[in-house]
Amino acid sequence: MMKPISARERLLEVISILEQNTDEENMKTLHEIHAMLPEHSNVAVGTVREDLLVLEESFIFPVTGVQEKNGMQKHYHFDGRLFEIHELRLLMEAISAAKFIPQSETNKLLMKIRKLTSRRLAKQLNNELYVVNDAKHDLVEVTKVVELLHTGIQDRKIIAFKYGRYGTDLQFHLSNNGDNYLVKPYGLVWNSDRYYLIAEYAENDIRQYRVDRMRSVQVTDDNFVPD
Repeated sequence: MMKPISARERLLEVISILEQNTDEENMKTLHEIHAMLPEHSNVAVGTVREDLLVLEESFIFPVTGVQEKNGMQKHYHFDGRLFEIHELRLLMEAISAAKFIPQSETNKLLMKIRKLTSRRLAKQLNNELYVVNDAKHDLVEVTKVVELLHTGIQDRKIIAFKYGRYGTDLQFHLSNNGDNYLVKPYGLVWNSDRYYLIAEYAENDIRQYRVDRMRSVQVTDDNFVPD
């Protein structure tokens, strides 16, 4: 037999129910919220009512209770979402259109964005942007490389990587005889749907490198002082 949930667990369950199942146009009554608790929770309706009263006064997790007339049931909904539905759609379309994000990463990000709203509203985000001539399936994991480059730029660490390009034989060929490039990373530039690293290759030799052409990127332990 499962133990009844604790007061903290109960409050977290109520918060989760409100966050996932309510919005301004889809509110829930006290009894509806109580019915959504796990069967083993063994929680009284009055206890859930007290939780809702606390949440109505909360600034951290704001909940709004609406009662049209005295004597009528009160309806509750979570009122603290950071994004409007059209803002989430803009984020999803920007991610879908970004050529540097692999399709697998795109799918993960879109799923996470849908969790930023209620389940009902998330259904409105299923009609994704269709990108013509999408080549996401042929990308290296640029997002992970970008994260490493940001680390190097922020921490002032020299970056090591291999660099190359595709030839007429459709194979990727490394430059510099396959040896590492060691550069001082200064910044990332976004231009024409691509990331570029601006870096100092040698003294006063500032170059730009297309991030999708970089391989085996590493942040070294060597610090540098920006010029």
